[in-house]
Amino acid sequence: MDRNRVHVTLVRGCPGAGPQRFGNRGMSVHNRLAVILVLGTAQTLAWASTFYLPAILADRIAEELAMSSTWFFAAFSFALVVSAMVGPRAGRKVDAIGVAAFWPHPMSSSQSG
Repeated sequence: MDRNRVHVTLVRGCPGAGPQRFGNRGMSVHNRLAVILVLGTAQTLAWASTFYLPAILADRIAEELAMSSTWFFAAFSFALVVSAMVGPRAGRKVDAIGVAAFWPHPMSSSQSG
């Protein structure tokens, strides 16, 4: 293996997977629980705070799009409903196929520099 590359195995059965199970990284149960609680709380607060952004920016966005604030909130609400309907199916698809099919490899981009 190249010394500049780091191989991380997250899924059993992948090439190079050792006997170590996913999630067993030498952390105690107490430390693992603390990490989960802190990360979960931070993610929930960050996600929830984004719902205040449309309320704060609605008038400016509606003005830029030449629509009323009422129509902006209707469109935003519709987008949330569509997201709620499509999200579970999209998640199952990603689980079935794998994220690599949806995430482009950094070396495959056609950037010319």
